[in-house]
Amino acid sequence: MKTFLEGEWYMWTDKEIAAYEGRWPIGSVARMAFALLLFTGQRMSDVSRMAWSDVGNGAIRVVRGKIG
Repeated sequence: MKTFLEGEWYMWTDKEIAAYEGRWPIGSVARMAFALLLFTGQRMSDVSRMAWSDVGNGAIRVVRGKIG
């Protein structure tokens, strides 16, 4: 498998996603990070800067690092 910088990305299967979710309980840091990355489609650098103060009124406020 090539690396990310070489231009190929590995996409997890539904089975792998289910195994990860089975390993990490809801409420754990690992599960929260996974959910934010999976369901928001944001870059890791943007997700890592998210805070609870960014959540409100049924939405997550995101300021993208590369373009603001």
